Amino acid sequence: MIVVPDTRDLARVDEALRQFGSWHVTLTADLGPAERYRRWLTALRGAAPIVAGTRAAMFAPVRDLGLVVLWDDGDDLHAEPRAPYPHAREVLALRAHRAGAAALIGGFARTAELAQLVTSGWARPLCCAPPMSPLPAIPPGARRRKSPSPNIPTRRCPCLPRCASNHR
Repeated sequence: MIVVPDTRDLARVDEALRQFGSWHVTLTADLGPAERYRRWLTALRGAAPIVAGTRAAMFAPVRDLGLVVLWDDGDDLHAEPRAPYPHAREVLALRAHRAGAAALIGGFARTAELAQLVTSGWARPLCCAPPMSPLPAIPPGARRRKSPSPNIPTRRCPCLPRCASNHR
């Protein structure tokens, strides 16, 4: 199960999944009731083992749930604005826990809620680059430069252009 914030992100996921065949369905509110229900039944019957969609797809009836993926958990579109206000992050984490499935929650930055899951030990940080050494401290009384030196290493992951991991 893959949940993304909006239909633009879903179009990218759909395009990537199509390269592997037609083993998936996409669910969005824009489909209309008849088409949405047809795809819902496809997932329920197990005819499509992969379900990708926007916020409402978090409730899709996926058989043998093995992995839940949530992209950009800090995006406001993942929070339902109507009561009981479920957030895709919490629903998917609970579904993964109850099903014994893996959960992959990622984004451009680590949210406070995700940091709490890591701190509690429920989740572990995942990054493809080894931890970088901390930046050197500026000695007291040293003059600060107006522009940063190009030789100072960054804390950004070198293999993903927008990775915001702090590598701790």
